[in-house]
This record gives sequence, structure tokens and C-alpha cells, in this order.
Amino acid sequence: MPIECTTDGRGVQFKGRKSGYRKPEDFGFFFVANYIQVYIVILMKAQNPAQVLQQIAQIQRMEPGKLCIIGQGPNGPYYNLQCREQGKPVSRYVPADQLEVVTQHTENYKKFEGLVSQYVQRIIEQTRAERTAGFKKRPRPRNLPGPGPGNPRLDDPISGRPA
Repeated sequence: MPIECTTDGRGVQFKGRKSGYRKPEDFGFFFVANYIQVYIVILMKAQNPAQVLQQIAQIQRMEPGKLCIIGQGPNGPYYNLQCREQGKPVSRYVPADQLEVVTQHTENYKKFEGLVSQYVQRIIEQTRAERTAGFKKRPRPRNLPGPGPGNPRLDDPISGRPA
């Protein structure tokens, strides 16, 4: 059953589904996620491996993990940084005065991981292109019906019969 989409000022209604009305802001996350995905794909195509390595080299500080609020105090929330080290979960307290710096360092780590993925993808593409550049497909031999020439069993006269 096809889905019809209509608007009536209250939002978007999809007929054919039980979802009812959806407001435009409900789609914001998906729009942003798709935009980022398309932007990254275009950006990845435009860079060669050397450019990606240059971007990686520009990252001077990084910290893996995720900042989490662990409680609320009289002066604001308390934070910790959660990550895994050698396969085990680790939490570190982050003082409020270091919150911005640690946030920047965790963003740098995410950027680093993305750039490393881009670099790996570029090298894989380059390797495959080089390997297949000189490779020509050989034409497949046509399968002709019957025996082919040079078959000694069929080219020799049958014993006992005149040729």
C-alpha cells in the first residue's frame, strides 16, 4: 500500500500508516544525519591520502571517551569521562574548569578516528585501482558443440574401419 503524505498546518500526516501526525522538527535529526553523511562522502572523494595524513598530523591533543554527568552539586553538574582501556571500562573525574578542554579533546579523538577511516579507505581504493589497472580480462573461449580439432581419439581413423 503506497504511503501518502499531506500537511494541514498541524504537521505531516502519513496515510496508510498508524503513525498519525509528524511535525517537521521530528525529521530534523534525520535531515542533519543525512546531510552530514552526504557531506562526508563528498569530502572523502575529494581528498587524497597525503591530504588526510596532513589533517591527522594537525591534531595535537585528543582523548577517547564520552563525557557524562554523574551528579548535581551546588555549583552545577559533576562530570566524568568514560572510556575503555585494554578492554576494561575506565571513568575519570573531570573538574568543571577542565570541561571545555576535555570536550575539545574528545571531539579531536572522534575527528581522528574519522580521518583514519578515510585514510584506510583511500589506500584500499588506490591499491585496488593499481591492481586492476594492468589486468585485462581474457576472452572466454567459445564452447563449440562437438569435439574440437586436435583430439587424437577422433582424428585417428577408427581401427578396423577404412578411413
